[in-house]
Amino acid sequence: MLRDGHFKIHRATFSHPIVGIARPLRFALWQWMIGEAFFTESGAKSLKRGQFAATNRQLADVVGMPLGTFKTFKAELVEAGMVSVSRPTSARAPSVWTVENYDEYQSKTPNPSPNPSIAINPTPGIQVAMGIPGDSETTTQPIAQPIDSHLYKENSRTKNSELSAGSANAAPLVDDRGREWAKPPKSGRVDKLSVSFDHIWELWTEGQKQAPKHIKAVEKARAYRLIYTHLKNGTAEASEIYVATRNYHSGYISGREEVGCKRPPAFYRLQDPYFLEHIKSTTPDGKPLITLSAFNDDPSHALVCARVAQMRLRQTPTDFGADDGWAEFKALPIDVQEMAVVVANQ
Repeated sequence: MLRDGHFKIHRATFSHPIVGIARPLRFALWQWMIGEAFFTESGAKSLKRGQFAATNRQLADVVGMPLGTFKTFKAELVEAGMVSVSRPTSARAPSVWTVENYDEYQSKTPNPSPNPSIAINPTPGIQVAMGIPGDSETTTQPIAQPIDSHLYKENSRTKNSELSAGSANAAPLVDDRGREWAKPPKSGRVDKLSVSFDHIWELWTEGQKQAPKHIKAVEKARAYRLIYTHLKNGTAEASEIYVATRNYHSGYISGREEVGCKRPPAFYRLQDPYFLEHIKSTTPDGKPLITLSAFNDDPSHALVCARVAQMRLRQTPTDFGADDGWAEFKALPIDVQEMAVVVANQ
């Protein structure tokens, strides 16, 4: 990528339905993507003109966007044909992003700024306030440096060695539930390193009690390291990994599945992670199953989403009582339940 020069912004961009100024985080990130893309081919990184490499989490962090919101934004860009994204060669590698029609944003040769000191993107320490106070896309976080200038690059030897070293002074990873994950040690026990992991591992120990012939709670430390790496790389959220584990075990506990139950290391493997296939709950006939996990395991939140769903469906919202909960939600018509899940995801 260039560290200097200019690229073009069409006036219509400000009113664009996906990257317009009304969605300030998306607007800022889109401009950043154009600036991050390589102006000429990069032989060292095998990147062509208009391409850059990054993980979902790296891009979301550029403007402080929640990872779930970024994934929605990514899908919008791909569907609109504004970018294309190639799958990484491994779970730890970044994806290659291509800004489509890149030439429309660039001249054929670099055009250096007459004042190089102000030509580079804003760096940490410069607070950029965007959006409307209280709006979901308002931020006062600093725009990040280009990914290439990060202290640690994705998949670098330095970063990987520190991940395994488990430095006591390193800041812990915080998951989507706000719970911390300490860096895994090179060897030894992983007890009390993360409350979220303890909950996930309880699914294995309890599953082994209920289906001892199939579910085996083994290689705990290795499972922790694999899950930690998935969280670090943005493969999935901790809550999604919990749900996937629970869904996978349910078939063996109920007797629906009788062979081929994978051990934790195989289930959470880095290459083509198997657990990704089980994040969505399904019934025995393969249809989606609505569970409380869709509402962050909060029955009151499910009822709030149900009321919004009823209004969207032009129905009279139910006045739930103070003691109402999941049972009352499940008693609602299926179309309301399905719309409530849509509301919760938004």
